[in-house]
Amino acid sequence: MKSDEKICVIISGGYYSPIGRMDDADYVIACDKGFDYAVREGITPHLIIGDFDSCSDEVRGLIEQELKVQVERYPSEKDDTDTMLGIKRALERGCHRIRICCGLGGRMDHLYANMQALVYAAKRGVLCSVEDETNCIYAMGPGCIELPRREGWSVSLFAATDCCKGITTNGLKYPLDNGTLMNDFPLGMSNEWVADYATVELKEGILLVILSKKEV
Repeated sequence: MKSDEKICVIISGGYYSPIGRMDDADYVIACDKGFDYAVREGITPHLIIGDFDSCSDEVRGLIEQELKVQVERYPSEKDDTDTMLGIKRALERGCHRIRICCGLGGRMDHLYANMQALVYAAKRGVLCSVEDETNCIYAMGPGCIELPRREGWSVSLFAATDCCKGITTNGLKYPLDNGTLMNDFPLGMSNEWVADYATVELKEGILLVILSKKEV
């Protein structure tokens, strides 16, 4: 990561998981129930956004007060999910990377919507991820990312677009050299590190890079 890259952390409203490091965040957005999680961890976001249909009554009361935090309210009947609204605000602020916390678990439709939101950001040149204690999902466009080794975790690659071309990996047990992945066959499932770092390079398409903790 370049030192001048601006990072946005979005606290979403999926299942709670420890949010982790925040010292690298230039901008923090809490989406609906994500504000509950921010309050739980003593985090003050720069922006609170959503329709607030899933946050607790206690936290909703905090939103009603004169907070020194920007609040954007939206009706429940809208095209964008709360997390997608957060991503759009991060893009408007010129963020280069977006990290979504508490965006996994629970309803499959919410999970899939968040993965589509990752792809939305990747198509606009921004590396976006959603992570918890057992999974980390990146959506990347053309370029290269570096993945520090995680013992007991797997690395899987999936095409989010119809076809991903020019995939080259290093530091993985099953390498690709200018390879192609299609979105109708899971060829990139369950790889593993053979070095301290792995790299994934992509020339064309949008690729999902999924790190998952293996079962004990």
